[in-house]
Amino acid sequence: LLFRNDFTYDVYRDDAVTCADVLDEELMSLWGNYHVAFAHKFLDIYLPKLVAKGYRVAIIDANGK
Repeated sequence: LLFRNDFTYDVYRDDAVTCADVLDEELMSLWGNYHVAFAHKFLDIYLPKLVAKGYRVAIIDANGK
């Protein structure tokens, strides 16, 4: 699950571990849970990488719009 916020996509827990590995992003720890964040401009690059590896991706607008 990718959570779309104002300027980033955020990924949490096990999904964050997967994204960090596939996308070569930094895995952070947030309140004891894993977290990855990346800028909106990278979605066109990162989404095809995840799909090509066989992952299903859902995007949730965390802003409630």
